[in-house]
Amino acid sequence: MKGRLYHICYTSHQEVICRKHADYVRLFNCIAQATINTGSILVTYSIMSNHVHLAVVADDAGRLVQRIRSSYTQMFNDVYRRTGMLGDQGYYRLHLAGRLHVAAALSYILRNPVHHRVCANPYAYQYSPILLYFNYPGTSLPDTGRQAGRNVSCARSRKAIRRNNYVPDNIPFDRFGMMDVASVVSTDVLEGYFGSYRAFQYGLSRGDYDRWKEEQESDSEGAPPVTISSIEPYLSQEAAENMTLRNMSWFRDAGLSDMELCSLIDGQYLSDFNRRTYTELTDAEKMRIAGCILNEYARVSVQQLGRCLCISPDALL
Repeated sequence: MKGRLYHICYTSHQEVICRKHADYVRLFNCIAQATINTGSILVTYSIMSNHVHLAVVADDAGRLVQRIRSSYTQMFNDVYRRTGMLGDQGYYRLHLAGRLHVAAALSYILRNPVHHRVCANPYAYQYSPILLYFNYPGTSLPDTGRQAGRNVSCARSRKAIRRNNYVPDNIPFDRFGMMDVASVVSTDVLEGYFGSYRAFQYGLSRGDYDRWKEEQESDSEGAPPVTISSIEPYLSQEAAENMTLRNMSWFRDAGLSDMELCSLIDGQYLSDFNRRTYTELTDAEKMRIAGCILNEYARVSVQQLGRCLCISPDALL
């Protein structure tokens, strides 16, 4: 492989970066385009509402991230009538070497939605390529809506692709304008590190975190073991430990996901104030919306409301 294998993560603590399905589509397209146009290899990914995990083989990880973030920020700002930088400054990069280290990192990336309690099963998460691995050649993700004639022109008409961004002619798109994941993700790289579907499944389900760390010490590279803390570098040590403990036994919360909460805000409450987008709301209007939601949904936290309304959680206390 040309380049080095990296885990890349960037986040947004102040506001969500994906409010609806169309945003996830745009962000994946930006990731795919940047990967193709920089000659990089996309091994796996997990796109969350307020952060992104990537495993990529790249010559210049910084250039790759800059292209992704710049392109997506311009699209997001255009859709939501917004200005300025989107997300926290900088990004996290971890060079991955050693078979056991790499397998652990890839497992953690694909387990990320479970860690954040978005779903109980990593195979149920829509915004990762998990269903592609160890499958028959030519398999795509289910219900993508691929049809003949759905090409880059259709995607651009849906504002899912920027008009000046290059996309190879042979890549199909689904009905939402999303590039075919199977045409972009290099499944053979991940499959090579696991070696079998059974090992892949084991990595996605194991809970013996201490033993997992010890196993990685047998790798010849001598690097520190990959853990939740190294995959989630923006979490405090306490938060990472709590995440490990609470995922030992899953239970389904009755709360709302960020996308569900954003849909509620954008679909129900914006019209009450005759606003087109959340960025046009005044702080007073955001406070009124927050009060209504907190009264109706007991499991919605002020931190979640803060990032979905783009207001300081402290103002909601």
